[in-house]
Amino acid sequence: MSQLQQFFERILPDDEGWVPIMSLGPGGGLSRCQWYHWPTEAEKMCEVVEKMSDKDVYWSPMLFHKPSTLSSARHATKKNVKRVACVYADLDGLHPDDLFLEPTVLVKSSPEHYHAYWRLSDYRSQGNLDIEQLNRGV
Repeated sequence: MSQLQQFFERILPDDEGWVPIMSLGPGGGLSRCQWYHWPTEAEKMCEVVEKMSDKDVYWSPMLFHKPSTLSSARHATKKNVKRVACVYADLDGLHPDDLFLEPTVLVKSSPEHYHAYWRLSDYRSQGNLDIEQLNRGV
């Protein structure tokens, strides 16, 4: 199993669902999107992300219900979220050493910029809205 797949497994819920992988289009917006079924297409999804390692790659750390089309980012909305298992934040220049709680996964997205993910051990007993409230508090 690749390191990238381990990353996704540590953040995504232990369930089936759909994950969007997005990148910037020619006009600069998130116009390139491809949906992957998790976990059956995990390996394929990771291969695609690896090939995009020289680009800005965007994703949502949650599972969605099946999209009507596999190439549109329009489905990546709150009403289509199936399950969330983590709280996450773009640290916006905050150094990880200044966090009160060590994240489950820390990603250095660029020099001096980090993304932090805290996997919730009790996410199954929490509703998506409860986790969203926790996320807003971060």
